[in-house]
Amino acid sequence: MHYKDQKPNTVESRVGKLPLTRGYYYCETCRAGLFPLDEQLQVWDKHWSERVAKYAVWLSGLMEFEEAERVLNQIGQIPISDTSVWRRAARWGQRFQAEEVTQRALATASPRGGARTR
Repeated sequence: MHYKDQKPNTVESRVGKLPLTRGYYYCETCRAGLFPLDEQLQVWDKHWSERVAKYAVWLSGLMEFEEAERVLNQIGQIPISDTSVWRRAARWGQRFQAEEVTQRALATASPRGGARTR
């Protein structure tokens, strides 16, 4: 990977739009580029914070995409279209569901080792 330049981006987050300027690295052999800061900040689909993506997916499981758009816009002050909600759900829905199943299993697991419960 070779450093190429600084590139601007705007990420939608729970607290509004966040302008970022981050380093871009490119590998000529594999013809792939990388923004390490995007990975570190968990920027999803080049534009959305992880939390916004999770909100969109969660709401899409409770209501129509258009209604999820309205809730995110009005209550969350997160400007997102119904098609963007649909795309987040299509792309990340199964992954988030698997994470939730794992978290629930860990939360309800019995204590291990020599610990005793009363």
